[in-house]
Amino acid sequence: MSELTSLGGDVEDAIDRVRVPAYVIDRHGIIRWLNPAARKLVGDVRGRQLTSVVAPEETHRAKRIFTRNLLGPPSGSDNKAVVIDADGERLSVEVSAVPLRSGGHVIGVFGQVKDVEEDDPPQPPHPHLTPRQAEVLRLLEHGDSTEQIARELHLSVETVRNHIRHMLRALNAHSRLEAVAIGRREHLGRELTRPGACFGRIAAAASARPRTSDPSLVTGAQSNQNDNAWRKFVCNGTLTLKQAQKLELAYKRAHG
Repeated sequence: MSELTSLGGDVEDAIDRVRVPAYVIDRHGIIRWLNPAARKLVGDVRGRQLTSVVAPEETHRAKRIFTRNLLGPPSGSDNKAVVIDADGERLSVEVSAVPLRSGGHVIGVFGQVKDVEEDDPPQPPHPHLTPRQAEVLRLLEHGDSTEQIARELHLSVETVRNHIRHMLRALNAHSRLEAVAIGRREHLGRELTRPGACFGRIAAAASARPRTSDPSLVTGAQSNQNDNAWRKFVCNGTLTLKQAQKLELAYKRAHG
């Protein structure tokens, strides 16, 4: 920092103007400062708790990471998270955060958003799952083992096994793979019924229909030329996740 001081540059002003979202959270978890890039991303949330910005199922994990950055090593940590953006949509980001010091004391956490992922963020939790069970399901979707989940959540292996057993019972699933499939199917159904989402699926289906001969793309509706039937087919959520992704890809190709 002595080199920067000798230059006489206004680093605070530069951080405020740079087009990389940056933020400061105080020791109590309250968001105290956001640069304009961060406010554009999540809105002006100054004065609110950090948990108000993350997805509901990320609340406990966000608190753990914040505490670790506050009390842990000076190097801080890099983590991925799902936040709620300024429009109320879920967004996957990667954040790098370090302890913020003043007079030798840690007064909060300073962080920057390293990356905003273009892929769809992880799905919201199943309504029948507890927040902890939803965390476990999310990690299972990532392919994590029981031991890896235990390390990530700072739990014992046996506690993770108990969460998995309760999660399987809540989802009426017989295996971890089936639980992941159920979670994704439930997410697709909710996404298709979200305001505005149905229109996008209809547009994708209408665009893809004349351009494909792949029966797996539109199973059950390929031969039906009635637009109303297509709307019902798409909006009812009867497409599989893979079929919906194919429709979206066809739509993007057709419309550049």
